[in-house]
Amino acid sequence: MNSENSSLGKVLKIDVNTTLQARGKCARMCIEVDLTKLLLSKYSIHGKIRKTEFEGLHLICFECGVYGHDLEHCPIWKAKQEKAKKDKEEGVSGKDNGKEEGNILQEPGEGRYGAWMTVTKPIRPRRPKVDNQKQEKVKKIEASKGGSRFAALESNEENGDNQEIENHEVPSEIILFWSCRGAAGRKFALAFKELKRLHKPDIVFLFETRCNGLKGDIAINKLCFNHKELNDAKGFAGGIWALWTQDINASCLVNHEQFIQLEIENSKGEKWSIIATYANPHLSIRNSVWPVIQEICSNYLFPLIVARDFNENCGHLRAKGWKQPERPFFTWEGPQRPDQDKLYKKLDRVLCSANWRTNFSDASVKLLTKIHSDHHPILVDTEDNSTNPAKRPFRFESCWMQHADFKHLLKDNWEDNLEHHQMMEKLANHLKVWNRDIFGNIKNRKNRIMRSLHGIQ
Repeated sequence: MNSENSSLGKVLKIDVNTTLQARGKCARMCIEVDLTKLLLSKYSIHGKIRKTEFEGLHLICFECGVYGHDLEHCPIWKAKQEKAKKDKEEGVSGKDNGKEEGNILQEPGEGRYGAWMTVTKPIRPRRPKVDNQKQEKVKKIEASKGGSRFAALESNEENGDNQEIENHEVPSEIILFWSCRGAAGRKFALAFKELKRLHKPDIVFLFETRCNGLKGDIAINKLCFNHKELNDAKGFAGGIWALWTQDINASCLVNHEQFIQLEIENSKGEKWSIIATYANPHLSIRNSVWPVIQEICSNYLFPLIVARDFNENCGHLRAKGWKQPERPFFTWEGPQRPDQDKLYKKLDRVLCSANWRTNFSDASVKLLTKIHSDHHPILVDTEDNSTNPAKRPFRFESCWMQHADFKHLLKDNWEDNLEHHQMMEKLANHLKVWNRDIFGNIKNRKNRIMRSLHGIQ
């Protein structure tokens, strides 16, 4: 280790596993390296050649070993290319020199420097969604492995059933409908960020956005969606935005001033459609859109749903397959006028065709808690994958520093005699207890307030 340290550079920190000799194949250290000099790509310990890997250095020239440029911009590599080209034109051919230069030009990474010098992390694939039926099948297979001599045959049968379920599994889409009453403000951005964090929608329809042009483009970029279809607001009224992620294959069929129709196609080539509607508050203009939607529903061959703000009771639009949202029952909260009760109405609905209800038999419609607009957001999940989210790992909250006792807690529990990772783990445990007993758990308080709001709305 001493000889290695002198050849590599000044050692700043040594990994815990290296110190305890728990990992025998490699030594991981934090070493101060002078990037203006040549990097050390290999070193010898007890007669064996070892390779050096650098973390965080992604621009290393494998010809000259200098950090800051790649092979194409290396002056030494360019000079060798020009010399080889000039020698070829002059007809110079040397056996020894030709072989050496040919090896350098054709295989720069096989010599003193190479691609092993840069550390690359493997990309972890996303875990696919597993339905409840498949989980039950997997549990049966695990339970059948112990004791029985026919377990192998049963597992094969179960695996065949699982394969059949995988082949007929329908991808899940989560759709959010929300009359946000302005999409350019800071309060909307915070409320939408919370909705996106909790429910992770694939498709979002925003109504009454009340902004367009450059202001609308800035607001859309902050929402972090890959695709969009816009129906610009007229002045300070109206506006429909359709946003979806790159995993959704969607296309706009109709962009009407009062609705947007998107057609979605899954990986199996199956199509269905969404008609996101914001009916005009004026009766004469609103009545003109119902024949258009009725004609689309009559002539469209694939399953479809019609959703959001109809601005009236919508009794004539009720059809077979309509699914009642969960509580709260009213979807819109109006103003409270003097000497009158507060006004509540049910203006927002989700209607679906019979074949859509057949294809998505496990779909659910939920009315979310109203936290920003006077309309409740509506969440449609085509597969109803309701799972309990895992506990979030420990994270430092910046609001803790505003508490009067935080500095005393940090001073009392900061121990320099321990290793860095041990000290941080011990400090994290003390912070968890302090957050629960003294500061007050923000997450629990926030969930309790949200449940109270959901109960009174």
